[in-house]
Amino acid sequence: MILKLDEREADFAVIMGTTHRLNKQRDHLHQVILPHLKERNAFYIRFWLPHAIEQDPLKETLAHLLLLAKYRDDTTERGNEIRNFIEGLLVKRG
Repeated sequence: MILKLDEREADFAVIMGTTHRLNKQRDHLHQVILPHLKERNAFYIRFWLPHAIEQDPLKETLAHLLLLAKYRDDTTERGNEIRNFIEGLLVKRG
């Protein structure tokens, strides 16, 4: 994104974070991105970092089971990889 700001002019930009590794994203925003933008007077950029998702083991397990059911009949290589990965998550949760 920063490189594109150097190459062309944009009216505005919105950069959104994910719910994973929020502290790392926030640090990167303050230490790298904001100083870079300030140097270039790029003030029409908005950032959105979500709150961390509350961990709910029951919801996670249900989501994994639903995904497993979706891929149950998928015999492709990718389908097998997904099933194995999800089954591994479920075994760890035990």
